[in-house]
Amino acid sequence: MLVKVEKNELQNGIIMAMGATSVSATQPILSCLLFEVSDGGIQITGNNLEMSIRTAVITDNYTMDKQTGKAAIGARKIADIIKNLPDGEVQIRTNDKHVTTITCGRSTFKVAGMDPDEYPTTIDIEPTGSFSISANVLKDMIRQTLFCAAPGATNPLLTGALFNASSGCLEICALDMYRVAHSKKMTDYNGNDFKLVVPARVLAEVAKLLTGKNNVTLTYDERNVWFDIDGVKVMSKHIYGEFFNYVKIFSADRDTRINVGRIALIESMTRATLVEDKGKVAVKLTVSDNAMQISSTTALSSLNDEIAINGNGNDLTIAFNPNYFIEALRVMASDSVEMQFSGPSSPCLIRPVSSEGSEQETSYIVVPLKAA
Repeated sequence: MLVKVEKNELQNGIIMAMGATSVSATQPILSCLLFEVSDGGIQITGNNLEMSIRTAVITDNYTMDKQTGKAAIGARKIADIIKNLPDGEVQIRTNDKHVTTITCGRSTFKVAGMDPDEYPTTIDIEPTGSFSISANVLKDMIRQTLFCAAPGATNPLLTGALFNASSGCLEICALDMYRVAHSKKMTDYNGNDFKLVVPARVLAEVAKLLTGKNNVTLTYDERNVWFDIDGVKVMSKHIYGEFFNYVKIFSADRDTRINVGRIALIESMTRATLVEDKGKVAVKLTVSDNAMQISSTTALSSLNDEIAINGNGNDLTIAFNPNYFIEALRVMASDSVEMQFSGPSSPCLIRPVSSEGSEQETSYIVVPLKAA
């Protein structure tokens, strides 16, 4: 294999594909990137068996300095090498013993690789359907929901986020045992309805790649899902199973509704996290008239705080983990939020107070602590 390419283009391709390599791999080949040279350029693939990321680097300026072939090279090693090379043309040559020579200017590295034929193959799917959406919109929807997923949970459905597409609408929902995040965007989609759960780790890598304003295309079949992001392809198996009925949770009747400043609530909740006992923290909210009392007490410290509110309904006292509020409030952009309660032992609904006619909606559910 022989190819020449500009350093910056090669470095960008390596960084993107590295998101799917495995640092502590039981199979050493999974810590490598696969480089494949063809007439069209270099294709760089990372694959950790959970997902793969494939990116292409165009080498049109060096069409005569190219020999097709492939090589498997340690991802971290080649990333560090390319990063520290001077700007300019980089030549990569691999021999039949899987030793790669990397040359740039007066610098030459030799790196022992692995047999590229041992690298896991990436499946080319026959799509059941596809969906396109703005990269910026998708990035925002992932940011607003993914923090509620539980990648380490024993229930596989909690380790990902649901994509629910229907005519004119895309919804993304993620949850653990204590909170639910939901984002809904009106779109011009008019294809078949579909529901699929994408692993949280995969969506985290997808979000990193969503830097442009172009559309992202999601393609899926019965087992797999592809994200095509400006020519970078991310593939994963989606998680099998019937997702939780989140619609029922959000549509429950709640008779106490208040509006409160988002920043003021973040600041007060953050102060409450300072009152902790062996890493455990709880905050008590007392809603009455036009104020909300925020308090927290341990054997060693206490907090009593108050913020102004507007609303109506019944007075109540209810306890929460303040960190769950803070995480939800930080991904909102509105100046104020609405909080809805139905009692001291029922979940609280939080959503931004947005202008009417907004094409995107976000909502959160936080489960209270047992004692208030």
